[in-house]
Amino acid sequence: MGQTLGHVFHLFVVYIEDENYLKNLKSGNYRSKYEKGTLYKRLKALEREFKTLIMPVSAEDVAAEIYNTLRYAVRDILKNKGYFDEEE
Repeated sequence: MGQTLGHVFHLFVVYIEDENYLKNLKSGNYRSKYEKGTLYKRLKALEREFKTLIMPVSAEDVAAEIYNTLRYAVRDILKNKGYFDEEE
């Protein structure tokens, strides 16, 4: 029985297209009912609970980030399963 990608990838990544994400989050510059500072703590708890990484990136870089995240995750899986050597 083969493995599905859901069983192989153990990390969920959320890309936020906002170069000032952390600054806005910490200063309360967002649309939410959470108080300043509370939303940041809640997001950090969700990252840990659901094995999620929230990454701020610029709109220009988001496509490259998605591509490279998937590329190197698949490469690492294939390398560790012995399908190819570490040489590139």
